[in-house]
Amino acid sequence: MNSLIKYFFRGLLLVVPIVLTVATLVFIFNWLDGMLPLRIRGLGFFIIVFGITFLGLLTSKLKLLQPLVRWFEDTLSDLPVVGLLYSSFKELVSGIVGEQQKFTHPVMVRLNAENEVFRIGFITQHDLTHVGIDDLVAVFFPHSYNISGNLYLVPRKNIQPLPTQGAETMRFLMSGGVVELNHKDTEQTDA
Repeated sequence: MNSLIKYFFRGLLLVVPIVLTVATLVFIFNWLDGMLPLRIRGLGFFIIVFGITFLGLLTSKLKLLQPLVRWFEDTLSDLPVVGLLYSSFKELVSGIVGEQQKFTHPVMVRLNAENEVFRIGFITQHDLTHVGIDDLVAVFFPHSYNISGNLYLVPRKNIQPLPTQGAETMRFLMSGGVVELNHKDTEQTDA
């Protein structure tokens, strides 16, 4: 009986991550595909993905569109509630996939000197002097199994840079420390 239970849990370890990944991808596909009510299944998804890619190409290559995009973004940012939401989402997305990614500086932070308590996060702002804060840096601490997290202002003396890749550190944190965290390969990062 113990062997059967062991095999069942081993099978769960194989099946559950696959099912959750496929279910998430199907949900995203159906959500995007449902945004355009077309008769051909999947066509809405491909139109939206192609449209986003084409829009990115246009705004990158045609310098004439950049003032129009800036005007549109400034108009959205000036609206009372919409501006707050838009600017927050824009910063979040650009911090993850933009040209100035924010989650590239993983650090270990000492939270409590007496008990030697540490937490892993990412420096998102190295310099806060523009708001009158001299010796603190902004560190974002993601929550495990979630897309949320907490932002703390931490003294520089409590921060130790981690010799790991940002993406690998994020996987480690999001998995609750289950995924193995490896030392950064300097040959890969220099290339």
